Amino acid sequence: MTNDLQIRKFIINWINLSNYCSSLLPEDAECSLIQDGYIDSLGFLNLIAAIEEKFSIEVDFEDISPEEFTTISGLTRSVAMLFKNDS
Repeated sequence: MTNDLQIRKFIINWINLSNYCSSLLPEDAECSLIQDGYIDSLGFLNLIAAIEEKFSIEVDFEDISPEEFTTISGLTRSVAMLFKNDS
Protein backbone atom coordinates (compact mmCIF):
# COMPACT_ATOMS: atom_id res chain seq x y z
CA MET A 1 0.00 0.00 0.00
CA THR A 2 1.24 3.44 -0.88
CA ASN A 3 1.31 6.03 1.87
CA ASP A 4 1.54 9.81 1.92
CA LEU A 5 5.26 9.81 2.70
CA GLN A 6 6.06 7.65 -0.33
CA ILE A 7 4.02 9.94 -2.57
CA ARG A 8 5.60 13.09 -1.12
CA LYS A 9 9.14 11.72 -1.50
CA PHE A 10 8.44 10.70 -5.08
CA ILE A 11 7.18 14.20 -5.95
CA ILE A 12 10.14 15.96 -4.32
CA ASN A 13 12.69 13.59 -5.87
CA TRP A 14 11.10 13.91 -9.31
CA ILE A 15 11.19 17.71 -9.15
CA ASN A 16 14.77 17.74 -7.83
CA LEU A 17 15.96 15.38 -10.56
CA SER A 18 14.17 17.23 -13.34
CA ASN A 19 15.73 20.08 -15.26
CA TYR A 20 12.90 22.51 -14.54
CA CYS A 21 14.57 24.35 -11.68
CA SER A 22 18.12 25.23 -10.74
CA SER A 23 17.53 25.01 -6.98
CA LEU A 24 16.61 21.92 -5.00
CA LEU A 25 13.22 21.63 -3.37
CA PRO A 26 13.66 21.00 0.38
CA GLU A 27 12.04 17.92 1.95
CA ASP A 28 9.79 20.11 4.11
CA ALA A 29 8.82 22.52 1.34
CA GLU A 30 5.35 24.01 1.42
CA CYS A 31 5.60 26.45 -1.43
CA SER A 32 3.69 26.99 -4.62
CA LEU A 33 5.43 24.67 -7.06
CA ILE A 34 4.69 26.80 -10.11
CA GLN A 35 4.61 30.32 -8.65
CA ASP A 36 7.86 29.80 -6.76
CA GLY A 37 9.54 28.54 -9.92
CA TYR A 38 10.22 24.92 -8.98
CA ILE A 39 8.28 23.65 -11.96
CA ASP A 40 6.59 25.16 -15.02
CA SER A 41 3.32 24.15 -16.67
CA LEU A 42 4.99 21.60 -18.96
CA GLY A 43 6.91 20.22 -16.00
CA PHE A 44 3.66 19.95 -14.07
CA LEU A 45 2.09 17.85 -16.83
CA ASN A 46 5.19 15.66 -16.93
CA LEU A 47 5.05 15.28 -13.14
CA ILE A 48 1.41 14.17 -13.31
CA ALA A 49 2.31 11.65 -16.02
CA ALA A 50 5.17 10.35 -13.86
CA ILE A 51 2.84 10.03 -10.85
CA GLU A 52 0.30 8.14 -12.94
CA GLU A 53 2.96 5.77 -14.23
CA LYS A 54 4.72 5.24 -10.89
CA PHE A 55 1.56 4.59 -8.87
CA SER A 56 -0.59 3.04 -11.64
CA ILE A 57 -3.39 5.55 -11.21
CA GLU A 58 -5.22 8.00 -13.43
CA VAL A 59 -5.48 11.61 -12.32
CA ASP A 60 -8.84 13.11 -13.28
CA PHE A 61 -8.59 16.87 -13.02
CA GLU A 62 -12.36 17.19 -12.80
CA ASP A 63 -12.42 15.38 -9.45
CA ILE A 64 -9.72 17.44 -7.75
CA SER A 65 -9.66 21.13 -6.85
CA PRO A 66 -6.96 23.04 -8.79
CA GLU A 67 -5.77 24.60 -5.53
CA GLU A 68 -4.77 21.13 -4.32
CA PHE A 69 -2.18 20.91 -7.06
CA THR A 70 -0.25 24.04 -6.08
CA THR A 71 1.69 22.61 -3.13
CA ILE A 72 3.38 19.31 -2.38
CA SER A 73 0.97 18.60 0.48
CA GLY A 74 -2.05 19.30 -1.68
CA LEU A 75 -0.73 17.15 -4.50
CA THR A 76 0.15 14.37 -2.03
CA ARG A 77 -3.36 14.48 -0.53
CA SER A 78 -4.94 14.39 -3.99
CA VAL A 79 -2.91 11.38 -5.10
CA ALA A 80 -3.52 9.58 -1.78
CA MET A 81 -7.25 10.23 -2.18
CA LEU A 82 -7.15 8.52 -5.58
CA PHE A 83 -5.83 5.38 -3.87
CA LYS A 84 -8.62 5.46 -1.30
CA ASN A 85 -11.25 5.92 -4.01
CA ASP A 86 -9.87 2.92 -5.95
CA SER A 87 -10.16 0.67 -2.87
